[in-house]
Amino acid sequence: MTPFAKLAWAAVVATFVLIAIGGLVRATDSGLGCPDWPLCFGDWLPPAELHAWIEHTHRLVAAVFVGPLVGAVALTALLTRRQDRPMLVAAALAGVLVIVQSLLGRSVVLELLRAELVVVHLAMALAVLAATLFVADRAQR
Repeated sequence: MTPFAKLAWAAVVATFVLIAIGGLVRATDSGLGCPDWPLCFGDWLPPAELHAWIEHTHRLVAAVFVGPLVGAVALTALLTRRQDRPMLVAAALAGVLVIVQSLLGRSVVLELLRAELVVVHLAMALAVLAATLFVADRAQR
């Protein structure tokens, strides 16, 4: 497997883990565990409270792993895979969507978990997963 394929698969795994953590946020009713954004109760570290840490972990995985990995996949595809148009489009789409997704996550919190925003947030997460999965599969072949 090429280094690019490994990078793309790492993005897939990280995105999947983030979606699972998002499910945990929803299942434990921790969506407002940190009622502000990007901080948590006005600080970078949440208070010693389970719901705050669950929500904060979701944000940390997104910011530390998913965003950078998907961004690296998009940038690498742009620099090295220009001849593969479908891959390039999927990688660029994932890169753009992951940025929009973070802004949407902010809106979900600031709009107090409005149902339609929560649904769009999940749908967009699945779109990022699908795009990175397409890139990883294509890169491995």
